Amino acid sequence: MRPIACGCGAVLVALLVYGQQEPPLFRAETRLVEVSFIALDKHGAPVTDLRKEEVTLLDKGKARQIAFFNFEGASEGRLKPAPPTGIFTNKMDELAGPPRNITAIVLDSLNTAVEQQMLVKAQVMRYLRELAPSTRVAVFQLGTSLSVVHDFTDDLESLRRRMAEYEIKLPPLPEGDVNAMVRDADELIQVFGVKRGFDFTTTMSSMQDANAHIRERRLEGSLQMLEALGRHLSGIPGRKSVAWIGGGVSTVAITGSAGGFLPFGDVQNFETKIQESARRIAQDGVALYIVNSAGMTNRRYEDPAVSGTPRQSDRFGGVQTAEAMSADPNAAMEHMAATTGGRVIRHSNDMTWGIKLVAGDLRGAYTLGFYAGDEADGKWRDVKLKTTRGGVKLLSREGYLAEGVAPEAAAWTAERWRQVVFNPVGSTGIHMNAKFEMVKGQPGVVDVIVEVDGADLYFRKTDKGDVAQYEVAIAEKNATGAGRLHIDAGEATGSVVYRQRWPLSAGMTTLRIMVHDKFSGRYGTLDVAVSRLKPALQPAPPSD
Repeated sequence: MRPIACGCGAVLVALLVYGQQEPPLFRAETRLVEVSFIALDKHGAPVTDLRKEEVTLLDKGKARQIAFFNFEGASEGRLKPAPPTGIFTNKMDELAGPPRNITAIVLDSLNTAVEQQMLVKAQVMRYLRELAPSTRVAVFQLGTSLSVVHDFTDDLESLRRRMAEYEIKLPPLPEGDVNAMVRDADELIQVFGVKRGFDFTTTMSSMQDANAHIRERRLEGSLQMLEALGRHLSGIPGRKSVAWIGGGVSTVAITGSAGGFLPFGDVQNFETKIQESARRIAQDGVALYIVNSAGMTNRRYEDPAVSGTPRQSDRFGGVQTAEAMSADPNAAMEHMAATTGGRVIRHSNDMTWGIKLVAGDLRGAYTLGFYAGDEADGKWRDVKLKTTRGGVKLLSREGYLAEGVAPEAAAWTAERWRQVVFNPVGSTGIHMNAKFEMVKGQPGVVDVIVEVDGADLYFRKTDKGDVAQYEVAIAEKNATGAGRLHIDAGEATGSVVYRQRWPLSAGMTTLRIMVHDKFSGRYGTLDVAVSRLKPALQPAPPSD
């Protein structure tokens, strides 16, 4: 690791003042848990004047003292100034725009039929045209991977242009149509007799098995990508609301028959996977508002001859029931929304209603904090919020993970670094600011100066005092791949200032700075476009 050279004091002062924070809280003896919540009256309108003394927090049934209590639902907030020239940050609350509370829209092409995706795109574009100028919003696509359509911005014109270019994609893992096969089997029985119709049973069973495998793969992919989005949002203060619009995922996959036919079937239950993933998302402070896009078509399981659900077969009705139960996303939606403190929106042909509900709820947003016990065992702790004010309902996550830390500092493997470098969705789990300076007499070479917020690092007691151990890396990227990757490791007793001399390679478009806490496993990323470094690459004008 390169030491800080003399002569850059003004730069460091600018960085440190800009990123000034309270003293580190993330130490072995205490764990500060933040809980965001929404207060609504009996009509569903936001409550904006709730007081700290009116709220009680129960941690595993035990009342905890509330360390701080903030109302954050003001619809109009002071616009923060842009960072000083040449300073880049991954601190969302330090960027120009409303200070806290953000909304992310997730367009799900993995679990959603094409015709529903087309309607969703049209309605989201209409919604974006109606947004107030100061609104900060982002749009992501959940497909074979999680991609950024447009990251958080209050440049709504830019966001609208990107949405206009957004491509509808075929679901990569389409399910077989069991209901169509049941129709064909019934028709064959009517014409050729029962034996010929029952020849379809083996094919039905195979299709059910394939559908069960597809649903499990889509579930696992969806949960992994939502967790990645949670890590991306984890370091943003205030309430982080995600409007997930799509067909949803299944809680079970049933093969065979729900009515006794096809006896060689099975039931796969995904509740544990869904629960564990929802808890990790809740731990990052994300509230899921899940919008069921099936409400847009007025048809759930399609039958060309019937509007609504297909006709129930006398002989194969059990197979149809099993298929309907396997394809039903409602149980998973309800569980994930409740765990994270969000809501489920269904039976509506207006998808923007769900996004507007997010915006309305944010007007009644609060955040409180409490110090948890010392049982850092990684287990889930139930949390319940109560209020003494009558007629008021509180929406919050159902608990938190009592996260532990590694017994020894653990460095990342080369594969883990590769995953973080190439992940299009970064992380705000550790905050940082960065400054770039041209190296005199060396065109195209810059000094990268990074300040890491000590409040985000884990400090362990040693004979040298409280010490954090971390890794910091810089990677070059372009549209087709990555260039160099440089990694350093270090120790700190407070905030970290890191400096690295970096010759920019031709054809590279982005520098990604990454910081990894070796005890807690948390990390942060900061992407800087090379095009924005051009002022730093030019020699300073001669002084008079």
